Amino acid sequence: MKEQLIRYRPGRDPKPESRTDWDRLKRMSDEEVDQAARNDPDAQPLSDEQLARGFRPNALTALRKRLSLSQTEFAKQFRLNLRTLQDWEQGRRKPEDIARVYLRVIERNPDAVSAALKDPHPTPGTPAWRAAVRGSPAGGGGKREGRRVEGLRAPSPRLAGEGPFSSGRRSCAA
Repeated sequence: MKEQLIRYRPGRDPKPESRTDWDRLKRMSDEEVDQAARNDPDAQPLSDEQLARGFRPNALTALRKRLSLSQTEFAKQFRLNLRTLQDWEQGRRKPEDIARVYLRVIERNPDAVSAALKDPHPTPGTPAWRAAVRGSPAGGGGKREGRRVEGLRAPSPRLAGEGPFSSGRRSCAA
């Protein structure tokens, strides 16, 4: 028997009749309900492994609230794209595996993540960065020595100003 798609527009259409026999369901034991679910190929229960790997948007929201941060503050502090964070929290998208690991690390030790993300190098293009490249104090004026500070380089334009999870896609930084 082919299922018919039912379109329901609240306020316009009469509410469709449910085909569920609720009285029968109430009389079933937990074992019978479980067996009925296992017999339905379209509604298989999740395994323990599938449940463990599942993403729970409410857990992310709870983490953010536990840290007393707004969505904007959380995204900025942990270098996440705000729109991506909103999509995760509202269940519109699920984070990739690497982003889930990052969120787990934030959950377990947010202070360590914040400390690790603090860049010891000045932002490229700022007076402090230009001064560091020249080897003079920030805003020092004076003559240019033209020296470069060893190991100081501008970040990749792909990652400048964003964390590695800003797009929500898996990427590898080279």
